Parts: sequence; C-alpha cells; structure tokens
Amino acid sequence: MLKDKGNALTIAAMASEIKRRKCIADYHAMLERIDLRQFAESLQAELRERKVMYGQRPVCPFLRPNFITAEQMAVLRQRIQGVAAAMQILVEHVLHDESLQNFLGLTAQERELLALEPGYSSISTTARFDTFLNGGSCSIVEYNAESPAGLGYTDTMSQAFMHRPEFQEFAAKHRLQAFTISQDLLQTLLKCWQEWSRGASTKPTIAIVDFAEVPTHHEFRLLADYFQSQGYRAIIADPRHLEYDGSHLSAGGVKIDVLYRRVLANEFLEKIDQEQAMYKALKDRKVCMVNSFRSKILHKKDIFALLTDENYWELFTVEQIKAIRACIPWTRRLQAMDTSDPQGQPVALLDYVMRQRRNLVLKPNDSYGGRGIYFGWEENEEEWAESVREALQHDYLVQTRIPVTRELFPYWNSESGLEWGEYLVDLDPYVFDFKLSGVTTRLSSTSLCNVTSGGGSAPCLVLN
Repeated sequence: MLKDKGNALTIAAMASEIKRRKCIADYHAMLERIDLRQFAESLQAELRERKVMYGQRPVCPFLRPNFITAEQMAVLRQRIQGVAAAMQILVEHVLHDESLQNFLGLTAQERELLALEPGYSSISTTARFDTFLNGGSCSIVEYNAESPAGLGYTDTMSQAFMHRPEFQEFAAKHRLQAFTISQDLLQTLLKCWQEWSRGASTKPTIAIVDFAEVPTHHEFRLLADYFQSQGYRAIIADPRHLEYDGSHLSAGGVKIDVLYRRVLANEFLEKIDQEQAMYKALKDRKVCMVNSFRSKILHKKDIFALLTDENYWELFTVEQIKAIRACIPWTRRLQAMDTSDPQGQPVALLDYVMRQRRNLVLKPNDSYGGRGIYFGWEENEEEWAESVREALQHDYLVQTRIPVTRELFPYWNSESGLEWGEYLVDLDPYVFDFKLSGVTTRLSSTSLCNVTSGGGSAPCLVLN
C-alpha cells in the first residue's frame, strides 16, 4: 500500500509539471502587459528598504518567484520525512559510537561541544536540505544542520511580491500560497524553551547570536522584528560581547533566555577564548541554545556516506531505505578502500573515482558556501587527478552527479531594463524538528548554487 502511495505521488507530481509550466508562461505574459518599470522598481525598492541584502548585495534581483505545485510538495514532504527519520536513527548511534564519530571527522574540540547537554530532546531543531526537483523526482545533495541562513529573507521576499497589486491578481488566479517559515521557526524555538525550562510561564527573551561582521546580519534584524511583532523581546548579539555572572547570560544588560545560535561551531571554536561567557553559560545549563552543538553531527557531509552505505541499512525501515535510494546520491568518504559503486558492484574507490570523473563531484566534509568543491565534468583528466590528490590530503567525500534543472528568470537592470538569464534552480526546504516547513530557491548561472558564491535567491510559492 505504501509503495502504491509513493508511486501515485510521483506520477501526480510529474503530471503537475504541465500546470507549473503553464503558470510560468502566464506570468511571463503578465510581465508584458503591465507597467514593468513601475512593478520592478517598486519591488526592488521594498526589498532594499527592508534590507533583503547579503552584505551590500541584493539577495533577490529577480522579477519572478519560483513556483512548485502542491503535488510536487507532497513528493518533497514524503522524501524528506523518510530521510530525516533515518538521520534521527543515525544520530543516536553516532552519539554513543566513537568509531562513527571518527568516520564523520569529529574533532576533539567538537566532541567536547557535543557533551554539552542541550536540555531538550531535539538534535536537529532548525535545518535546511539542498535539493533539486525534476518533475516528480527530487535529489538531496546536502543537509545544512547547524543553523541555516535565508529563512527571514524568504518570508520577506514573498511578502514583497504579494504587496504588488499586479501580482496579487495573478496569485489569486493561480491560487498561489506563500510559506510562513519565520512563524514556524519561532514556534520551534518556543517548543525547545518550554522543554528546557520545564514549562516556564514567562515569555522568553530571544537573542540572535553571531559575529557582528557577517554578511547575513540584515536577516537577523528581519527575524528580530518578526519575533517582537509576536510579543517576544528579541535582540541581536555578538558572542564575543556576552556577559555571564554565574546565573544569567546577558547582552548589554539584557538577560537572555533563548540563544538562537547562528554562529557556526567551527567559527565559535576559532574564537572560543573570546566567547567564554557563552561557553560557561552553556556548560552550566543557564541558557537554552538552539541549535545545540549536537547538530554538528548531521552537518558533516559524510553523514550521506553512512546513509547510502548498505552496511548501515539494517538500522532503517523499508520506507526509509526507499527514500534514501530515491533521492540521496551515492556518497563515499574519499580514501583508499574497497567499497561498492552506485550499482552495488565491488570497486576500489580511488580507481573508480579516476574512471568516473564526468559523473562525480568532490566536496569537503565540513564546509559551506561552495568552498573547495571540484566538479569532475568541468575538469580534464589531468586537472581531476590533481583535484583528487589535493582532496586526499584533507577531509573530503565523493558524490555522484545528479540531474539538475535550469530555467529562464527575468531580472531588472536599472540601466538597461528587463533582462533574462538561464539559472540552475536549487530548491531548499527548511525543516524544523525534521518536519518540512517551507521552501526557498537559490539561483545560479554556475554549478555552485549559493548566495555566498555569488548566486541569488527568489521566493518559492506553491501552485494549488
């Protein structure tokens, strides 16, 4: 029965692609009918005013949201539910298995952070999958488990489009629906607070904590404004400027109840001597931090090597294995070893990697922003051999190339007006406590699809 349901969802999602394509064509036709300059300039003015910026660069220069059908969302939800459930099982094993911690490349300092009791049960409280949707199928290539950026931007981008009268008419006609990711984030933070505080009746003060110089600081203000609009005091704080008196962690004299961690564990460890107040408060369990440092386990990209290794499938249910096989690309830790290839045949891994250059990508196990990635199909044999040699000196994984989609998106050039570009479309679902909340879209003209590497974002709306 479950297999039939999965097949039915896939078929429905594939069929709905026709509806999605028609919606896109209708939208582009609408752009030809309206006062495009007025529409574009008012849209961009609101995005600038609300600081939807990555540093000094606009996050969304595009004039069209990305559309996904309700049927495609159903497939995405089912796949993510299966993969997330398998990840939960893996986490429990990693926490109590030193050999798995070694495999994932967890350092001694990171293991010390894992030992800090979060005070609530969730391991991956706020996270984001990186996926590529192709009709009725999806591929999941990464899992940002630490503290993903972009959710505040996403809601604001959706609102900016929805505020345009021309778009409102179009949205009503096509029954487009926006997500409420910031709302789901707040509810998740409050859920952790309730468990941590054992049901405290007072409203917590929330601190969004990261280094002041990060380029995503504008998003922190968007989220703080939203939290405050819902009746919760919210501040933005640098971890180096926090104070701890043995009872309370504070920033500028304001006591912090919930520390919404946006500083990454690696960056925290690099400056830990300057962050002793935060570290000691966590160690003494005097502040509720979300995400806990235990989310680092799932942030390691080698978690996908465990998920796709049949030796670990006895841990998972049949449905979880189906989800893994359907959307997680074959992944192995890059090292000299005997293993199985994507078809399950025995191979010497390094020999296989050299032969299959056009179908493989090399990724650092613990990085973000597209740093240090080698695409085999973009290199010749000599370049690939050098990339493999370089990767073997560090902590890398190898992953199968997955099919990606490219679409035309309009954007506004203040000097020349309307322009068009073909972009790789990366669909990024946000999950809270392993439950799908909403989706954003990252667009790029290169194989790297992220804002850090120069890409842009657009809101994602559901077509019902």
